[in-house]
Amino acid sequence: SIFLKGSYNQLSAYNLKTVLNEYQNETGRGVIVVIDSCYSGKFVEILKGSNRVIISSSKPLEKALMTSGGISFTSYFIKNLQNKLSIEDSFSQASLKYKSIVKN
Repeated sequence: SIFLKGSYNQLSAYNLKTVLNEYQNETGRGVIVVIDSCYSGKFVEILKGSNRVIISSSKPLEKALMTSGGISFTSYFIKNLQNKLSIEDSFSQASLKYKSIVKN
């Protein structure tokens, strides 16, 4: 896990890629990264790698949104995983559900 302290800390995609590379080299494990923030789609191309899944809540030029009840894309995505859906199906269903609610 990576924890950032303070409201001014930033983690660039390149710094995160370095951390992920080091982790995977040391452990030999795959990695799943979920980024739920505005413009997080910009991270996907930079972070992709072998045995790695990158999930982004927004496209490179798109703002991430949260419903008035505080529900975000990740809320739906995690709920789908807990209901035993695959990563791909969890992403697809979360995307559809999230977009339909945010529209209203």
